[in-house]
Amino acid sequence: MNRHACALAFFVLPITFACGNDSNTTTNSPGSTNSGSKTENSTPSTTKDAATTSCTAPAGSACFDITFTGLWTVDSHPVNFPPNPHFSPLIGTTHNDQLTLWAPGQLATPGIQSMAETGNTSQLKTEINDHISKGVAQTLVEGKRIDATQSTTVSIVASESFSLLTVTSMIAPSPDWFVGVYSLPLRENNEWIDEKTISFNTIYDAGTDDGPNFTSANAPANPHKPIQQLLDQHFTKSSPPIARLVIKRVK
Repeated sequence: MNRHACALAFFVLPITFACGNDSNTTTNSPGSTNSGSKTENSTPSTTKDAATTSCTAPAGSACFDITFTGLWTVDSHPVNFPPNPHFSPLIGTTHNDQLTLWAPGQLATPGIQSMAETGNTSQLKTEINDHISKGVAQTLVEGKRIDATQSTTVSIVASESFSLLTVTSMIAPSPDWFVGVYSLPLRENNEWIDEKTISFNTIYDAGTDDGPNFTSANAPANPHKPIQQLLDQHFTKSSPPIARLVIKRVK
């Protein structure tokens, strides 16, 4: 499959809300969905969707700014640094606890496989819309391409009934490697969180392609393996984060 993917400027469907936000963040521990936060020295450029300028949160809901920042440079991850490094469109949803869109130990769905191998989110978008129609998810989150050190912000509205967030993005080019959060609670102790920062030290392997390098030829895994953390020469336990996600409540 084509290892080239698109990257990231966020939109939220079927409900699109947006709020202004700067890129200054504070770091809180996000729990099991990351491998710890580290200090980053890069100063990525920031982009916003020009149409996203205000946010209205209905009763029982909250509005969040979500900022994805790429931190991927030849200095941060020098081993086999690929040409044209970028991240595919962010894709995900707000949902309840009856849905697990992806998680370590789980086999990748066809949509997750397509996202992780090619950066194409069409099939995963179809899967998410199916979950929305079944009443276990509420909002489709999707975006556009973002380069390796760019930053972009979007807003979402989450309701108490759909207060978990799952999003993901391919590391491109790569065989089937990606970053993301799964079933991340936007409410803690019956209150909406104020701010949470996830530093993507943990890189995931979708288990669908056995290629060993960023630009490896296709090597379909047969059978597919469960999604798992990728630890190899490119991403070690001491590697700095490749990207960062900041979730900030604004209303």
